[in-house]
Amino acid sequence: MNAVHPHQLRHACGYYLANSGQDTRAIQDYLGHCNIQHTVRYTQLSPSRARGILDGLSYGRLS
Repeated sequence: MNAVHPHQLRHACGYYLANSGQDTRAIQDYLGHCNIQHTVRYTQLSPSRARGILDGLSYGRLS
């Protein structure tokens, strides 16, 4: 098993919060980022979130 570094846990937390739908500015504040661009990386769509959006489009749930 590979060693886990504290910064990896920080990244995991950021991705978890973003994928849970938390506001990007709230994540920025929680992680202590001065620059929003450091936080934006966590908002990349996970495959499951992308599928959820596409499912919503195919059923006409999103306007």
